[in-house]
Amino acid sequence: MLKSSFIKKFFLIIFLNLISAICLPQNNPLDSLKNILQKSKDDTSKVNTLIDICFYTLFSSPDKAFDYAQKALELSRKIGYKKGILMCYNKIGIIYWNQGNYELALKNYFKSLKICEELCRSFDFAEASAGKDGIADCYNNIGGVYHKQGNYTIAAGYFQKALKIFEELAQSPDTAKAISGKKGIATCYSNIGLVHWNHYNYSDAVEYFLKALKIFEGLSQSLVKSEAMAGKKGMASSYGNIGNVYHYQNNFKVALEYYQKSLKLYEELKDINCMSLCYNNIGNIHYYFGSLSWLQKDNKKARQDYQKALEYFEKALKIAEEFGDNNGISQVLGNIAVLNIQLYNYNEAVQFAEKSLNYAKKIGALPIEKDAYGTLATAYDSLRNYKKAYEFHKLYKQIDDSIFNEKNNKQIKEMEAKYQNEKKRKEIELLNEKTKKQDIIIRHEKEIKRIQLILLSGALCLLILLFLLIYSRHKHEQKVKMANALSEQHKLRFKEIIEAEEKERKRIAEDLHDSLGQILSTAKLNMSELEDVIVFKEQNDKAVFQNAIVLVNESCQEVRNISHNIMPGALIKLGLIPAVKELVSKINKSKKLVVEFNAQCFTQRLDESTEIALYRIIQEIMNNIIKHAEAEKVNIEILKNNNAVTLIINDNGKGFDISKIEKSSGIGWKNIFSRVSFLNGSINIDSKHNEGTTINIILCTG
Repeated sequence: MLKSSFIKKFFLIIFLNLISAICLPQNNPLDSLKNILQKSKDDTSKVNTLIDICFYTLFSSPDKAFDYAQKALELSRKIGYKKGILMCYNKIGIIYWNQGNYELALKNYFKSLKICEELCRSFDFAEASAGKDGIADCYNNIGGVYHKQGNYTIAAGYFQKALKIFEELAQSPDTAKAISGKKGIATCYSNIGLVHWNHYNYSDAVEYFLKALKIFEGLSQSLVKSEAMAGKKGMASSYGNIGNVYHYQNNFKVALEYYQKSLKLYEELKDINCMSLCYNNIGNIHYYFGSLSWLQKDNKKARQDYQKALEYFEKALKIAEEFGDNNGISQVLGNIAVLNIQLYNYNEAVQFAEKSLNYAKKIGALPIEKDAYGTLATAYDSLRNYKKAYEFHKLYKQIDDSIFNEKNNKQIKEMEAKYQNEKKRKEIELLNEKTKKQDIIIRHEKEIKRIQLILLSGALCLLILLFLLIYSRHKHEQKVKMANALSEQHKLRFKEIIEAEEKERKRIAEDLHDSLGQILSTAKLNMSELEDVIVFKEQNDKAVFQNAIVLVNESCQEVRNISHNIMPGALIKLGLIPAVKELVSKINKSKKLVVEFNAQCFTQRLDESTEIALYRIIQEIMNNIIKHAEAEKVNIEILKNNNAVTLIINDNGKGFDISKIEKSSGIGWKNIFSRVSFLNGSINIDSKHNEGTTINIILCTG
């Protein structure tokens, strides 16, 4: 969704092909264009025909497409056809884009932008209009290249510029231009969503993807075939983008549904290149399904899913290689490398990761290069080549820090805020203008509105009666459910047996969540329902009642927090790693502390007592850091090697005197040392004033 001019030209070719098919039924569309070319003189029509043939052969024969674009460029320069030069640079940029040669793609897009800016200064209205529209496409394309290279802040700036122009275009009285503007807006929404997605701002990303999807769905219903096809292509891209968000939020089933929707539309459109992307995404989902099965010790199911993943990756790789899509090739090779690590084929993983890295370096795709370094670090660590593992991990961190940092994220937010403010200002000006015009109309519509108000009031009364009936029935059902729930909780209390300390924590957590939480939630629901029924004599009485509802709501939240602190559900159901990830996520949401978490070589779960002990240790240390360290950043690493587990936690806080631990009157450190001792482990603490603290714990699990 990063080449809107590409899409528009695609449908122009389809239109020309249909005309050619009617006029010359004995030839295919490409032959028809070639026949037109043979009869053409050296003028603008011949340039347009060469560009059309270039676009038609873009996917099937990139080399031929490049030759036609060069011929069109030479002729355009010869006859001084600026618009033709502009289109040629765009097509050449697309060819390099598809090949993953981003530097040359960027070079041609900037040449195209320069021509557009020259056209904007033309006294010819048509040329000036084409130049302005072309600038929006160029901004979008340039932003797309920077996005692929991992320069997300620069990319976001170009997408915002393009969006501003497309929004003006969408207000045009010219229907064709207005539709083109809508397509451009949807494209920009998708691109801005991708930037947020790459910065893990998933809620913002989904918001933009859904806005884009809504526009594309409207276009897909058009009776004009080209518009409908553009809408479907946009829908397919939006489904894929939304699937990516759910994928990275570990909601794999929903992600798979969106990927399959995307694939279905691309199959209808016969867009083989985009089908490759879908195959790659679906392969990733099956990989994660396999990993989950592996953690659940269902080895047979895991290998079946891994085999499915490999089949989809191979499909994607085959298409990418046929089209010379270096970016796609690099991505798929990286995924196959990760899959081989999961299958313990570490040497094969190194080979695929190195191939992926070579392609990524060749095209300057930093995100893929970063992932390749991470995969190589993991593979060499598994091969016990710790020197190479450390070297690749350093390279991974260098790129990661250069791409994702707080400054970039802040710049993106600031650019978006400026855009939104400017947009609101224009909306207010437009609204004021409309208000002046509407004042005259309102005087003549008062009588009509009075009648409408009467009808609306009648309909509202009917709705209120219907609501009361539904409410009465719902209230009765809730009473029955509450009685059943209370009865079930009463039975569970008598069946529970007091066990060791952690089992007791688990029981208390379940009682808080399932019993007290249910009762408070029910109380809150009933009080909320009573608010619409009770007639308050005084306003103060109503305020007291509403305050009671707020207190009950806060009590519900507090019960959930206490329950989770006593025994996180993820720890029991999914194991240590997901539980720690959940803990880290909650701390990061506070935005007072940035916590990074990394776990390696955890292919199987530890026994429950060890996992609980490790979780409690991490929880206690994080509490100490939050309360006393005044740190801004914390790194947590858990490594499993044979029969040992190593936990490393370091922060950049103010540090402390470790000699005071033994004299400490608190029970926090005592609990930590007790749990480490219980697990036959050792603990080492290194802390210096204003240089942070590093805690290294080694536990024996054999």
